Amino acid sequence: MDKKASDRKSLKGAFKERMITGGVGAIRNLANGRLLIESASDVASKKNRFEFARSSGLCIYPRLQKDWDQFGPDAFVYETLEQLDKPEDQDSMEFADNIKLLEKIWLEKTDSKLLY
Repeated sequence: MDKKASDRKSLKGAFKERMITGGVGAIRNLANGRLLIESASDVASKKNRFEFARSSGLCIYPRLQKDWDQFGPDAFVYETLEQLDKPEDQDSMEFADNIKLLEKIWLEKTDSKLLY
């Protein structure tokens, strides 16, 4: 096996063995306190996606568009509300179900008047 193939195989193995951290995050409007709560199997990726959109000025969340236009992208921040590490023995579907349950709990305990 050549070096490139060995490196690729090593990287692929490391990717498969990495710790997966899902959770619930919120995009908070600092101008009016409203929240868009969402779950993700990879909260770091979700936050990075938001930060990229914010830095480019593009709103990728239709429910936020009106306030985004009114207050601007700097009025919004991404907050991780709760994180959950995926156990090695749990399949992806079970993990996604657990993350969705966490989201439901956060939606239930948040004042509905504050939600987008």
